[in-house]
Amino acid sequence: ADNDDLNGLAGNDKLIGGIGQDDLDGGSGRDRLKGGPDNDRLDGGSESDILSGGGGSNQFVFSTALSAKNIDRITDFKVGFDSIELSHKVFGALPVGALSASEFHQGSSAKTADQHVIYNAKRGLLIYDSNGNAKGGDHVFAKLDAHLSLSDTDFLII
Repeated sequence: ADNDDLNGLAGNDKLIGGIGQDDLDGGSGRDRLKGGPDNDRLDGGSESDILSGGGGSNQFVFSTALSAKNIDRITDFKVGFDSIELSHKVFGALPVGALSASEFHQGSSAKTADQHVIYNAKRGLLIYDSNGNAKGGDHVFAKLDAHLSLSDTDFLII
């Protein structure tokens, strides 16, 4: 069918989108979400999930509390086509809207107080640091392919 909303709720679910712009929400549990050939929106929910966008320009959403047991794997992020949407309720140091260049850093840790989203290209890790280069506050929240050309333009705060 077209433009479906698929919700996993509790449990370890496998949600697969079809033709159309689908909205896949894993809910709680360790889920596998796979978009279809069109533009889809994938939110793994709580716990560690595997997200595959498929074709089209996809949005990967992070809207649940950060923890070591909630690190999602994005299998096919396409720089310049897909986007990563971060909920302001979870990523509170970031204002709603486009991520600014000063808030993004490619490296192993923040180098300035303004850098809150860090991509460790060597390991493929996305890190949120609530207090920038101050001690503590850093949480890995996603794993992508290593050595992507990610930049601030790949992110949106919602």
